[in-house]
Amino acid sequence: MPSRSSFALSPRGQVFPRFAFLKITADTVAVTHHHMDGDTLRKRTDRLSTDTAIRFCTVLDGLGYKECPGLG
Repeated sequence: MPSRSSFALSPRGQVFPRFAFLKITADTVAVTHHHMDGDTLRKRTDRLSTDTAIRFCTVLDGLGYKECPGLG
């Protein structure tokens, strides 16, 4: 997991699905999942512990997700 306070991951060569990570506190990370539902962009935000967010980033990396620009 990058050491910056915010970053996004998506599959190489794709825009969606995308996961955006935002550090809230030393122990809490907000994770927003952006995905397309037909022609509609949907998003869901959950709060994870830092340890869980690190493990989730490791899984996404294993699935081919790479760092990408944020949605702004």
